Amino acid sequence: PAVLGTYFIDGAVWDVAAIETTAFVASGDGVLVVDCSDPGTPVEMARYVPGNSYLRALKAADGMLYTVGSYGRMCVADMADPAHPVDLGCASVADATRRLVALEVRDDLAAVIAETDSPRSDALMLIDVSDPGRPIVLSETPTAGRSSLFSDADVVFTGDRALVSLGLDTGLLVFGVRDPRYPELLGGRSSPGRGSHHMAVSGDHVFVAVGAAGIDGFRLAGCQAPRLSPRRAAP
Repeated sequence: PAVLGTYFIDGAVWDVAAIETTAFVASGDGVLVVDCSDPGTPVEMARYVPGNSYLRALKAADGMLYTVGSYGRMCVADMADPAHPVDLGCASVADATRRLVALEVRDDLAAVIAETDSPRSDALMLIDVSDPGRPIVLSETPTAGRSSLFSDADVVFTGDRALVSLGLDTGLLVFGVRDPRYPELLGGRSSPGRGSHHMAVSGDHVFVAVGAAGIDGFRLAGCQAPRLSPRRAAP
């Protein structure tokens, strides 16, 4: 692979999403909107500052941009014209003391990982976003694990399941979300001593970044209660 172009950003970058040739970059308290139609010379089109601080995750879906961060808030913007984002508002989906650290959106359903302090466990939140400006929390399920600054959480939908990676020793968890009001823990696989980070899904396989240990690969076997079986482990 070859680098086609570079756009330098002043500050930490936490997440990136794209709609066609437009990239949205979460950095600090705002979102940089970058035109990548010419990959060799990416150009900043706009800066969007949602109503939540310290953005940790964003997701582009159906022309909308969803962002989460500190203070338990989710914000939504209409990106039909990326150069002129239209803020649709923010809503508190968790207590203001909690930090939202991972986000997935598919159709009218969003999944968020909320960091908690007591007990020291994160939670999977499933949220109805059929009205993007007025999200409704459908359920909140403790995950018995905790993310950290150096072991970021991730959540991905695949079929009627939500995969959750929390880092530290929790590893990978699989939840059934056919009825998002009542998610069901179907299985899991721990990664003792290795922080699990972001995930990629291909068919019935999931690949998890495990820091210095490389990549763990798993096969999601079964339909009703899938069990995780190692497919490829990094040395």
